[in-house]
Amino acid sequence: MLKSTSFHITLLNEKSSGKYNEFKKIEFPRSPKDNNLEELFVELVQYDEFIAGTMDRIINGETNYANKLYKDEKLMAGITKYLASNNIENKDTEAAKECLAYLQKIENILNEVWRTIK
Repeated sequence: MLKSTSFHITLLNEKSSGKYNEFKKIEFPRSPKDNNLEELFVELVQYDEFIAGTMDRIINGETNYANKLYKDEKLMAGITKYLASNNIENKDTEAAKECLAYLQKIENILNEVWRTIK
């Protein structure tokens, strides 16, 4: 259970919000050319929207929303599996790598939030 104190909110605002604001400036991965990757891309879009909305609430002082944050291990595994697959015609490796890198950056923000408000 997370503690909701002004100390934690201050830490979150100073550390995580700065990193999150830097993250928001990062360009989102381009849409893939391969239909096999498209479904994973759509999941990444939805996950990113959820994280953005939740982070905005946390930064505005609603630290109880940190309980809703999660790492999307299934999405990470799906993109990794796509990259490892050798039998995909028209494989869009670059787009998959962009998606994976973006997902890792989301996880870095989550790790910072969880470290800050433990």
